[in-house]
Amino acid sequence: LGALRGRNRAWALRLNERDVVGPRLVQYGRPLTSPDGHCDWMGYVCRDAEEARAAAEREVALGVDGLKLMVSGGLGSIETELRGTLFGAASIQAACDVARAAGVPTAAHVIGGSGIRAAANAGVTSIEHGYWLDAEDARVLEACGTILVPTMTVSHLLARRVEIEGRAPSEQVVERARRAEEAQRTSLRHAMDAGVEIVAGTDLAPGTLVQELQLLHETGLGIDATLRSATSSAAALLRQADIGHIRT
Repeated sequence: LGALRGRNRAWALRLNERDVVGPRLVQYGRPLTSPDGHCDWMGYVCRDAEEARAAAEREVALGVDGLKLMVSGGLGSIETELRGTLFGAASIQAACDVARAAGVPTAAHVIGGSGIRAAANAGVTSIEHGYWLDAEDARVLEACGTILVPTMTVSHLLARRVEIEGRAPSEQVVERARRAEEAQRTSLRHAMDAGVEIVAGTDLAPGTLVQELQLLHETGLGIDATLRSATSSAAALLRQADIGHIRT
């Protein structure tokens, strides 16, 4: 969900043309972010709603399968406020309007704070992370039909100083991850109590899906819902209706 200079789009094209052999790749292109925001080095830096709309339109014209919005700060962006809303409501709405008109989903990176409700009310398809999420946030997500992708493995691994892709997290990242992990179990229970649909995702830790499912189940997600989070619910979120079903 978002990659530097459209690399995921390039790989998707090669896979679709059978130039290389590999799994199906659903790509959300370059993320839309804000000045000095999370992942500003890899995405479109949008200063206002018009720039957000233009960036979204460009990505849609390039044939992306979805749009990624960086609404809040991030665990790894230590200069950003974790629960600060950096991508304004008008910019979120502009990008969502473009995505809706094109028939593609939107994924909003939101650690917590007012960006949760702003993104849901604008019509984003899914919230990624949501480490800090209160009962009212959860109610808004459910009312708007917004899916939550908790990525519990990310904070779990970073808080334990586990190297990801050969890189060990800094002490600042470890401390931020510990706070996020501590808050998220309560946040996820709020979401489950409100009836929010949960989808499993691994974010920057590929190959950890089984661990993600274990963490979801340990937090209280039922067995059936846990299985759906990695199969039919995930497929529906990505608009892949022909996959994601377990048949016996």
